[in-house]
Amino acid sequence: MLLAGGVPAAAQDGHWRSPLHEASSPYLRKHADNPVRWRLWNASTLEEAVRLDRPIFLSIGYAACYWCHVMERESFRNAEVAQQLNTHFVAIKVDRDERPDVDRAYQRALIASGTDAGWPSTLLLLPDGRAFVARTYLGRDELLSLLEAASVTWRSRRSLIHQQASTLERLIAAADADVRADEAADPLLLTSLPADTLRTLTRQFDAEYGGFGEASKFPQAPRLDFLMACASPSSLDMARKTLQAVALGGLHDIVGGGFHRYATDRQWRTPHYEKMLSDQGQLLGLFSAAYQRWGDPSFREAVNGILRFVDTELRSPDGLWFAATSAHSSAGEGAYYRWREPELDEALGADRDLLESLVTLDDSAGGGALLRWRTSDDWASQLERWVSIRERLAGARRQRVAPDVDRQIVTGWNALMIRGLVDAAIVFDDEGLLTRAAEAMTRLTEMARSEEGLRHVVGAGPPDVRYLEDYAAVGAAAVRLADAGAGAIWEARAVVIADEMLARFWNSELHRFEERDGTSGALPYSARASGDAAEPAASSLAIIFLADLVDRGLPRYRPYLARALRSQLAMLSSEPEAWPSMLGWFCAPSRVKTLRQLWAPESSGGRVSLTVEPGENGGAAVLRIDDGWHIQGNPVALEGLVATELRFADHSGDLPAQVRYPEGEPLTIAAQSTPVYSGVTRIAYDTGTRPDRITAVIQACDDTGRCLVPDRISYEILP
Repeated sequence: MLLAGGVPAAAQDGHWRSPLHEASSPYLRKHADNPVRWRLWNASTLEEAVRLDRPIFLSIGYAACYWCHVMERESFRNAEVAQQLNTHFVAIKVDRDERPDVDRAYQRALIASGTDAGWPSTLLLLPDGRAFVARTYLGRDELLSLLEAASVTWRSRRSLIHQQASTLERLIAAADADVRADEAADPLLLTSLPADTLRTLTRQFDAEYGGFGEASKFPQAPRLDFLMACASPSSLDMARKTLQAVALGGLHDIVGGGFHRYATDRQWRTPHYEKMLSDQGQLLGLFSAAYQRWGDPSFREAVNGILRFVDTELRSPDGLWFAATSAHSSAGEGAYYRWREPELDEALGADRDLLESLVTLDDSAGGGALLRWRTSDDWASQLERWVSIRERLAGARRQRVAPDVDRQIVTGWNALMIRGLVDAAIVFDDEGLLTRAAEAMTRLTEMARSEEGLRHVVGAGPPDVRYLEDYAAVGAAAVRLADAGAGAIWEARAVVIADEMLARFWNSELHRFEERDGTSGALPYSARASGDAAEPAASSLAIIFLADLVDRGLPRYRPYLARALRSQLAMLSSEPEAWPSMLGWFCAPSRVKTLRQLWAPESSGGRVSLTVEPGENGGAAVLRIDDGWHIQGNPVALEGLVATELRFADHSGDLPAQVRYPEGEPLTIAAQSTPVYSGVTRIAYDTGTRPDRITAVIQACDDTGRCLVPDRISYEILP
């Protein structure tokens, strides 16, 4: 076979055999016969660059990435490009899904250089790994110009390249400074961050079309989880509108089920066609919760479609799930999903008119129409008739060239899928789904386990590197199974995972989690995530996992949870909207109480929680007091005790209020009686205008007469 430029598929040098031939990654193997002499990212390759005194050409992509395949076809099969790379550079090819640490580190270089993060990533590095050029997709001519200029500068004016690398390094360091535990910071600031996050997301929300920002639009599952967890009127409105847009728009493959990764337009009409397992698992849980809250039949259909897609197109013979289906096929991007009029006529015959009563044919992007749900009053009643049409369309579609499947089994993504199955099983009371989730979890923990720990990719990838995201996701899925009643064994397995996670990833000096454990090729920059992305950040998953274990009555994880949250406080405070999955966990009032008990178990606030039932011009503060404890009434009858008091504020400052304190129960102390509140106490108030924050001043005492120091607990009223 001849490649562009007349070069045979084998590399020009007859004795060179690319190590990509032995790679487990299908994305890497696709490049094995390029004339470019690709190496793998590892310590020996980096040492080779130093020995040869050559810069490194680093290309990062993944199997489902359309433009990655375009660049491979246009540039890496080209003789002139190969000549430049083989002569003047050490060329390294990385699969993003196999090496998320390498990808995260160099996405920082892209951002620092003023380029949007994305794939394929194209970087030029010094032999020590520091970047001096960071770009994404480049056409062949642009790539050749870059390579030629860089090779000349390397030979004649290398100091300029070192200066550029140093500039990028300083920018990355400024953006990614180590966050040490700040013992002076008040960790209870965490309780106010969900409200701050909601205000920011409200500003970013697209009220007309749903979602956040302009094009391109991703579902952003961690943000939707946060909105659903906080459950304020405005947060639920944003979540519902976005989920409806996703379910009824071009992201939803209503024939085969499942969702494409993102839309290229603001209106959610035209998808980028890859389908990722990580998205399916998260959306499965979200649409299940949304159906439970609102009963929207399109949400139930979304759940059914995800289950159908992962079982028919991503299911592995071992009962787990492959990573993705690609946007790319030999028929062209998206051709598998689009329909021309004669194809619909042939597939449906007399039912062709029925199709258009159910769906919209959207040919706005050209090349054939996508099928999107048509919203109408009788839409739900037509779903049964849709099943027959769908099956005939699916049969016709199977005759086409299907998109490639990335057959890697990514441990963390499978755990996200298992969590989604458990959530669906709970909502729909489906014992079969719960059994499937437990069986998949058993299989995953067996297959991912090696002597070195949990592999990121089952049976593949470098053996000497492990990732926090896999341990945290697997542990969280095990807790979810235990919560759903799948058996006590799952809590025991979660504990084993948690202990190993702490042993491998806990940094006792910085009091935080590191995100990788291993030495497979040193990185010049931190690979720590700076927030949630399409899926929750590893540190978010790890903190939520530990918090769930503490909630389940396992106090030995409390010190790690407290220190991890304190070390995270600076990042959370500076950009809380970047961490929605973690902050969503703290929306629940019971979690605020958990936070207080982490740092002040002997303060009054550690024994009392505050929630609010807001009304039009007032409402009620609800104080829940631990069994065996009470707080003081108002007014208090004994000197030295602090009366319970409510205080109100909005964005402009303190608010006046009329508060109706209940009488309380009489408690006799030293022959004197004083009113106290215990159990659940409601305190009504009128403010005339809606407060943003309510603070309760309290002092708790136990039934033996031991009183704790007075405290303040606050509740942020979400918009």
